[in-house]
Amino acid sequence: MLSILIPIYNCDCVVLVRDLHRQGVSTELEFEIICLDDGSSAELRTRNRKLESLGNVVYEDLAENIGRSRIRNLLAEKAKYDTLLFIDCDMAVTSDSFVGKYLGAINGTGVVVGGVAYDKDQPDDPDNILRWTYGHERESLSSSARSKHPYASFMTGTFAIDSASFAAIKFDESIAHYGHEDTLFGSELRAKGIKVTHINNPLVHKGLESSVDFISKTEQAVRTLADLSKDGKLKDEVKLYKAYRQLKRVYLDALYARRFHKRKAAWLKNLNSSKPELKYFDMYRLGYLCTLMQN
Repeated sequence: MLSILIPIYNCDCVVLVRDLHRQGVSTELEFEIICLDDGSSAELRTRNRKLESLGNVVYEDLAENIGRSRIRNLLAEKAKYDTLLFIDCDMAVTSDSFVGKYLGAINGTGVVVGGVAYDKDQPDDPDNILRWTYGHERESLSSSARSKHPYASFMTGTFAIDSASFAAIKFDESIAHYGHEDTLFGSELRAKGIKVTHINNPLVHKGLESSVDFISKTEQAVRTLADLSKDGKLKDEVKLYKAYRQLKRVYLDALYARRFHKRKAAWLKNLNSSKPELKYFDMYRLGYLCTLMQN
C-alpha cells in the first residue's frame, strides 16, 4: 500500500500525476496520490484541479504558502498508507516501471532514493544552461556513486520512506527559506541510524530555472546554510561549509571574502553566459559564505 506525495508550487503537474496514476493502477495495490498546492498562480491551480477527476487522487489548495519543509510534513500527516513516496512536482516519469521499482526496493523500513536525471541534450535556451550544467554534472549520479556517501547524497526530488521512520525525523520547519532541508534531513537519518539505499530509478528534472533565478536561489541556500551552521544544526556534512572551515582555520576566510567582492562581477558574467563553468559557481558560493560568516 502506497501514498505518493507531491508538493506543488508554480508547476503544471497534470502529466506527472497521470503517469503515476496509471502506474499505480497497474500495480493492483492500494495506493493514493496526494497533491498539495503551496500558493501557485491562479492559472496553474486551475490546470492542476483537473487531477481531482482521477480516482485515488486528492488535490488541495493551501490557504497560504507554508514552505518546503512544512508542506512535506503535512503531506505525510495526510497519508493513510505506511509507504510514502515523495516526488517533486517538476519531475517527469520516463520509465513504465518507476513505481514498481520503488515497491520492489523498499523493504519494510528505511529510505530508498531513486535519483534524478536531466535531458542529455543541452537546452536550446541559453538562459537555462547553468541550471542544466549543474544538474547534469553534480546531481545526475548513478546509484553506485551516490552510495559512496548515502546520507550526503540524499535529495528530496524522489525518495521513498516508511511512515514510522518519517515520523521519527520529519523535515525541520524552522527552515523558513529555501535550501538545505534535504541536507538536514539526511543528517538526521544518519543520526537515527536509518538506512538509506540508493537505486537507479530516476525521474527527469524538467524545472530548469533561468541562470538569474538559479543564482538567486543559490544565494538563499547559502544564507540558510550560514544560519544553520550558526545554530549548530549543520557543520562539516556540507562540502561548502567544510571548505569555509578550512579557510578559516588558516585565517584566509576574510581574504577570500574580499576576493569575492572583487571578482563577483566577472564570475556572474561567466555564470550567466552560454558556457558557464562550475568552478566559478563553486568559488562564488564559497566567497558568499565567507562574506556572510564575517557578520
